[in-house]
Amino acid sequence: MNDLKIVPFAWKNHEDRDRALRHLVAKYAHQPQTRMRALEILRDCKTPERDPIAAATCLLKFVRSNYPYRMEAGEQIVLPNVLLDNPGIGGDCDDLSILLASMLASMAWTVRLNYWRRPGGHIEHVSVGIDADGKWVNLDPITDNAPGWKPVGYVEVAGKTVPVGGAPNTGAVEVCKSSLIPFLIGLAIGGFIVCKVLK
Repeated sequence: MNDLKIVPFAWKNHEDRDRALRHLVAKYAHQPQTRMRALEILRDCKTPERDPIAAATCLLKFVRSNYPYRMEAGEQIVLPNVLLDNPGIGGDCDDLSILLASMLASMAWTVRLNYWRRPGGHIEHVSVGIDADGKWVNLDPITDNAPGWKPVGYVEVAGKTVPVGGAPNTGAVEVCKSSLIPFLIGLAIGGFIVCKVLK
């Protein structure tokens, strides 16, 4: 399980950590597997793709139901593709937050990572923020709390917005699934692996 699937991390400060984790979210948001899985989950929930809170609630429920919280020794990241391929292996708050943020960003929602510390203390927890019509809503993948819940007694340190390019979330796109040619066309246009299947 250590062949580039679990990545050890070390960072100098909060900004360094946020930059590294944002990079992972953006990278995995652009993976076809991430977007296809997010679309499948939203279809199963019968969620309107353009409603950020409904989409976030559906994907949050999926992460909570399939990936148990597991503490880890030292700082390491279980990558989103590994989690998606291995339901049930679980992860800690940053693993599950990166997975959730990647799935939301793959749908072109504006997301960030939220960091939590006690007053005067160091960062102890990570969750996801989604921009819902100009208001940031917190999503915590390791608790059973509703979207918007914030840990009592902690100070929120908002990360920077994840830079994700690609098509806006119009709901009028198709994911390339069936053949290599549409997949390559999707790659060539940049952003998400989303395209119209050409004949």
